Amino acid sequence: MALFTKSYEELREAFVRNRFAEETNFGCYNVEQIVVQQSNVEQPNATFWNNCRIQLSWIIKEDNYDVLKKFAVPINPAHSQYQLWCRENLTQNKFSPLWNFLIEHEAKIYLTGSVPIFIFTSSHEKAIFFPNSKGEPATPNAIMIVDALLWSWQNRTDPKHKARTFLVNELQHSIKTIRQQASDDFNSAVACSEDGTRIITATEVIVVEKDRFLLYPETPFLQQKIMLSDTGRQHREAFYCAIAKSDQLFLTDIGYLEENDRKINFLSWLEHTKLTLEDFNALNQIYLRDEKYFDNTRRFITTASNCQYPLPEPTKIIPRRVR
Repeated sequence: MALFTKSYEELREAFVRNRFAEETNFGCYNVEQIVVQQSNVEQPNATFWNNCRIQLSWIIKEDNYDVLKKFAVPINPAHSQYQLWCRENLTQNKFSPLWNFLIEHEAKIYLTGSVPIFIFTSSHEKAIFFPNSKGEPATPNAIMIVDALLWSWQNRTDPKHKARTFLVNELQHSIKTIRQQASDDFNSAVACSEDGTRIITATEVIVVEKDRFLLYPETPFLQQKIMLSDTGRQHREAFYCAIAKSDQLFLTDIGYLEENDRKINFLSWLEHTKLTLEDFNALNQIYLRDEKYFDNTRRFITTASNCQYPLPEPTKIIPRRVR
């Protein structure tokens, strides 16, 4: 009976889509389908694009005002939303000196849905906005530039849809990049969850059997992945606690002191550990990358029941002291 009900390709696709859904990426699993739909609509899906603002801001970066000039349309100062902003903010002459300066330099005005961005040319091009009622200018960030592009699209100020085309193209490029990164991450993992959404990478794998430890490099498990337990990564503290309770004599024999910098030789520990197979089953799967006890190598310890059969030939076998 197969360990996984899904194929390798299905598991990898589940991992990729889960990566898409992360808040720091796109916030939805089916971003590829939605962005295709958005490429032909008059009004952007506000919820969808709001989830993608962070990704787009990383592409646009700071101070990239050329994007606004190329793909958004500046508004006429008579625009009702801009006039409303002026009535609410241009009181008591707070902005008078700067306002006169903007008018003299024929600043272009771009709306973001909250505050306008002003782009003007003096000795070199600058952009400012007013974040509060004190009249103190600040430099707009990349997310504000994204908002100005979305406003231009939403309010149909550009009949050629340049803002929409730019946003869709850049997002599709970002989607391809993240898909490739997620696929590479999955391909380099030695273990994944049953649904494919969680992975573990390691440089060494130790399979625990009743009377022996089987040691492997990562390579055999890249295609024949180990199944992650439902609890996912084992907390290292539980493993250290088991060492402290079961292997205190071993630690004393090798001269290990809590406050010193000496590392335990991992293979030596395997040869002498008093942890039983039942202990390992209780600890479940263990992911080690620590500087406290061992050598900071990424190791994944699991029992044979979580591996696909037949098991590959190990590079080393360490007999267990069955107690």
